[in-house]
Amino acid sequence: MFKEHIDENKEQIIKDLIELVKIRSVASHKKPNMPFGEEVHKSLRFVLDKAKDMGFKSQSFCGYCGQVDAGCGDYTIGVLCHVDVNEEGAGWTKPPFSGEIYDGK
Repeated sequence: MFKEHIDENKEQIIKDLIELVKIRSVASHKKPNMPFGEEVHKSLRFVLDKAKDMGFKSQSFCGYCGQVDAGCGDYTIGVLCHVDVNEEGAGWTKPPFSGEIYDGK
């Protein structure tokens, strides 16, 4: 069932990942409700908005983190992840935030 969903939505998943990769989500100067700066906030909002578009309940906690809920019941499973990145540094052979696909990768 999960594999079929991935196969059916592969192109959109790739488009969404490219859009997310293009956000240079390196921490910068704090702003109201953006404790890690505008770009980190932008990446968090991107993920939370995507989840909401997919029918999940999503919320931000003052820009520090977000939560996406699916279903209901007596048990909760937590999956932790992050969408911010470190400074890109030197040594890249391609622009790290271009979102371009090279050689099918």
